[in-house]
Amino acid sequence: MTPFGSQRWHRAALLFAGIFIFALITQFGVGWYQRYTKVLSSLSQEAKEISNQLAYSESRDLTQYRQSDVAALSYYVLDSSGLIIDITGFDPVMNLRVKLDDQPPGLRTVSIFETRETWRLFVKQLHGGTVILGVSFPEDITNIDRRLEENVNRFGSSLNEALKVEGRAIDRNLEYAVVDESGRIRSATGEIPLKVVQNQTVRFNKVDEIRDENGVMYGTFSQMFRDSLRTGGIISVFEKLEPHPWFVMRHWIINCLTSGFVAFVGTLIGIPYIGEKFDPHRLLRDALREGESARVEFKESLRWDQWHGVQQPPEESKKKLAEGIAVKTMAAFLNNRGGGTLFIGIADDRRIVGLDRDYESLVKAGEPRGDREKDQDRFQLHFRNLLAARIDRDVSNLYIETSIIEENGKDVCVVHARPAAMPVYIPDGKAKAFYVRDGASTVALDVEQVVGYVEERWPKSLWRRGWNLLRRS
Repeated sequence: MTPFGSQRWHRAALLFAGIFIFALITQFGVGWYQRYTKVLSSLSQEAKEISNQLAYSESRDLTQYRQSDVAALSYYVLDSSGLIIDITGFDPVMNLRVKLDDQPPGLRTVSIFETRETWRLFVKQLHGGTVILGVSFPEDITNIDRRLEENVNRFGSSLNEALKVEGRAIDRNLEYAVVDESGRIRSATGEIPLKVVQNQTVRFNKVDEIRDENGVMYGTFSQMFRDSLRTGGIISVFEKLEPHPWFVMRHWIINCLTSGFVAFVGTLIGIPYIGEKFDPHRLLRDALREGESARVEFKESLRWDQWHGVQQPPEESKKKLAEGIAVKTMAAFLNNRGGGTLFIGIADDRRIVGLDRDYESLVKAGEPRGDREKDQDRFQLHFRNLLAARIDRDVSNLYIETSIIEENGKDVCVVHARPAAMPVYIPDGKAKAFYVRDGASTVALDVEQVVGYVEERWPKSLWRRGWNLLRRS
C-alpha cells in the first residue's frame, strides 16, 4: 500500500471530478448569464430609445419619428391595429405576415387613416409572390410614377429574383416589401403601409432566442409603447447573437483548462482533510495480516507497559510513561504523510490481549464493575481527554477517530489518525517535541530535521504540494 492510501486516492479523484464539474458548469452558467444580460441590456436600451422617439409623435403624424436617428440596427414597429410603422434592418426571423387582398396590381394612391399619410404605391405580381413599392408624401414625388415603374422592374418577375435585390439598388426615397404567396414578408425596408395579420407569440420585456432559416441565432426583445394619443403598439428589436458557449470549442477548451486548474488547486487544499473511510474491522484485519509498519502500531495497553529489567518504576510513573508512548505514536501518525492506526489491546506478536487491565485501572473506588458499555465509554473518554490535553482538542477531534470493537471475545480499541494539515507538536518538559514514524518505530526529530521535514511535508507553494502529491503516488 502506498503512503497515500487507495481510498484516499479514490476520494481525491472524486473531489477533483466534483470540483471540475462544478467549476465547468458554473463557468458555462456565468457565460450564459453574461451573454443574456448583455443582450437584454442592449436590446432594452434600443427599444427604450425608439419608444422615446415615438412618444413625441402623434399616432397620426409620425414626421418627427421618421426624421429621428436611433441606434438600433434591426427592428420593427407596429401600431395597435397591426399597421407597420417602420421596419429597419429586415431579417426573415421577424416572421411578419400580412394580408394582400386589398392590394390590387398596378399604380394607385392610398390614404392611411392611422398615420394620416398618403402613399403612392406600385403593386406587382411575381411568380411566387408580390412586390409593393411606394413613397409617402411629402417625400420627393417628382416623376414619381415613372420612378416607381423603373424601380419595380428591378425586382424581376419571380420571388427568387426579387429576394436578390438589395435596398441600396432602390431609389433612396422609396420603400418596399416583398411578400410570398403565404403572406409572409420575405424582404422589406422602411414603413410600407401593410397590416400584420399574423405574428409569432410575443413575450414582452424578455429576451427570446430565435433561429433564422440559415441557423443563425437572434435575440429579440419586445415591449409595448404608447404615443401621445395613448394608442401605442409594439416595438420588437433584434440582434444577432454569439453562439452559446457550450457550442463553441474555444469556450470548451478555455473552461476545461480553467476548471482543471481550479479542481487541482481545490484538491491540493482538500487533500489533508480527505481520509479513508473509517472501518475499524477492516483496519484490524489488515493490521493482523500485515503486522506493524509505518502506518500500524500495536500496543497491549493504554495505561500499562511491559517492563523488562531488575528495577521497575512506581505504578503511576509506569502509567504516565505508557500513556505518553500512545500520545507520541498518535502525534507521529498525524505528522505522517499517510496517517496511521494504533491498536490498543494487541501485543507486538499480534496476540489479542484485550482492554480488561485498562478498564480496571479506570474504575474509581466504589464504582461497580461488569458493565461493558460503561467500561468502553470510560476508556474512550479518558483517551480523548488525554489526546486533547497533550495534542489539542480541535486537532484530535478533526483528525482522529476511535472505536472499540470485539475480536475473539476481547475488546480492541482502534485509533485511526488522518494526516494533519499542519505540524503537530507535543509538550516534552519545557520544550515541544516533533515525532514521526521511521518504519515501525516512533522517533523524535531534532530542530534541523524538523525544519526540513515540515518544509517538505507541508509546502507553502501549491506547485510544491502538487509535486509531493505526484511523487508519493
